[in-house]
Amino acid sequence: MQVSHTTVPGTGKVHHFLARGGRRLAVVTGPGARRSLVVYDRGDEPALTVDLEADEADQVADTLRSKPLVDRVAALERRLAALEGTP
Repeated sequence: MQVSHTTVPGTGKVHHFLARGGRRLAVVTGPGARRSLVVYDRGDEPALTVDLEADEADQVADTLRSKPLVDRVAALERRLAALEGTP
C-alpha cells in the first residue's frame, strides 16, 4: 500500500492510501477530533465521504488493527514484566 500525506490549509491533513488493487481512499484529520473517510471510485472526485465522531473513528481504527488494543497492551505488559525480571 502506498501512503502519502498532504496538509490542506483550513481543513487539516489528508492521508492518501493507494491499495495494491488500485483502489484509493483517504482519511482527513481536521481540527479537534474531526475525521472523515473518503472513498474514490475512478478519478479524483470522491465517490463517498463518511464523517466520523471521535469514538466512531476509534472503533474503525480498532477494527482495522491486526490485534485489538487490549491484546496489544497485555503483550506490552508481559514484555515489560520480562524486562524487569518479574513473573
